[in-house]
Amino acid sequence: MKYWNSVVVFGLFAVGCSNLESHQDKMKRYQPHRTNLSSSTYFSVEHFEFSNISSKRAPASMEKRDSEHALGESNKKLYFKTLYKQYSTLLSYFPNLSKNEINSCPHFHSIYIENKGISIPTKTVNLNYDVEKLNDPKYVEAFPELYLKIAQDETVLDEIRKNPKKINSKIEEALSNKLATISGEIKELCQHGVSDNYYIFENLYSHITTNKFDASKENLNILLKTTVFYNQALINSVNKKQGHSRSIASDDSQLTINDVVNRFKVDWSREYYKSLK
Repeated sequence: MKYWNSVVVFGLFAVGCSNLESHQDKMKRYQPHRTNLSSSTYFSVEHFEFSNISSKRAPASMEKRDSEHALGESNKKLYFKTLYKQYSTLLSYFPNLSKNEINSCPHFHSIYIENKGISIPTKTVNLNYDVEKLNDPKYVEAFPELYLKIAQDETVLDEIRKNPKKINSKIEEALSNKLATISGEIKELCQHGVSDNYYIFENLYSHITTNKFDASKENLNILLKTTVFYNQALINSVNKKQGHSRSIASDDSQLTINDVVNRFKVDWSREYYKSLK
């Protein structure tokens, strides 16, 4: 995902964010160390509707478990851990894609060491889509991977509408680019402790904790512009393409996004993630 500059970030969260001065000061001092990564997606939700009885709280057992996992972790550590585990989970779906090794992580050494040794079993994914519905907005919206970028202004969906036979190759190409982008950000976090996307995550947290942020498509799309929330949508969508049915709830990445959901108090977002499974 292309790093947003501070002007874009400030525009997204301008309303009600007058208390973000400390983070803005940090962003003014921060200079991105990588600027050549193309944007991964222009994905947004237009056709999903929340139910009238959308859950406002997670089950008590889940809340307790997640609070124990994330207890004492700063937002920065939680962001890094979530991103690292999402990267590992996506790799498990596509083990043949090139892996960019991360050899050291001075800023998050303990989290890196703890998770580096965790082996996530590889999974079989069948990337089959109904080519007759590729022009149906509601159908394609259910597959966030179709909105991954291949070129600066072209998505997987743009390409396969022109040539449906290239579905598998184009999705693998886009996912390879996505994994390289995530890996590049992880390396930057390891070496410098921060990234543009981390500041977006931190600013979103500040915005949500000081403003009303209930279930709506507008607020869901704000979440999906944040790296770890979009990545979870991608993971859930790819997971349903497995050869054997398996609940994403058992994946370590899902446990970690629950930590983020609980901290951001956006339990209503679980309804959307469930719809992608």
